[in-house]
Parts: sequence; structure tokens; C-alpha cells
Amino acid sequence: MVVVASEEDSGAVLGAAFVYHSNSNLGWFEWLVCHKECRREYRSNVLNGIIGFAEDYAKTNGMLLFTSVKNVNLINRLESRKWKKTDGGMTNFIFGG
Repeated sequence: MVVVASEEDSGAVLGAAFVYHSNSNLGWFEWLVCHKECRREYRSNVLNGIIGFAEDYAKTNGMLLFTSVKNVNLINRLESRKWKKTDGGMTNFIFGG
């Protein structure tokens, strides 16, 4: 799990995400969130900090990160950071017994 905190907010957790990584070179970056009380002026820095940490983790461990994104603003943010779009118009399915 990746967590970003800020001294300006008394060390409060402002955002978090998960990087799932096994013994393969593929990791899953998911559940990127900002705390609902995070001030608007901090949100962009918090999100960029979390994404940057995940990118550094991937580089350090020689892995690729995968994520599935629906939010247009997050799509634009990732594209601006040189993430590659792999598919479009996908419908995701899940099944549980």
C-alpha cells in the first residue's frame, strides 16, 4: 500500500493506493483515493505523489504496472505522465460462485 501524508495537515493521511506485486514482473496499481477532507489545493500534489511513488516502485523492481481507469481526469493525469493506454471501449466482467 502507498500512503501520502502532509505536515501541513498534522500528518493526516491524505491519500492512498495499492500496488499488488507478486514474483512476476507485472503489478496492479489500484484504488487510488484522496481523503474527502483533503483540501482541494493539495489533491493534485497528493495524487501525483502517490502515482510517482508507484512509478518509482515499478522502476526499482523492474516491473510493469497495470491499472483500469474510468475517471476522465485520472486518465488524462496518467497519460500526461507517459502511461500507455492499452485498450478502449472495454467492458469488464467479474464472476463469483
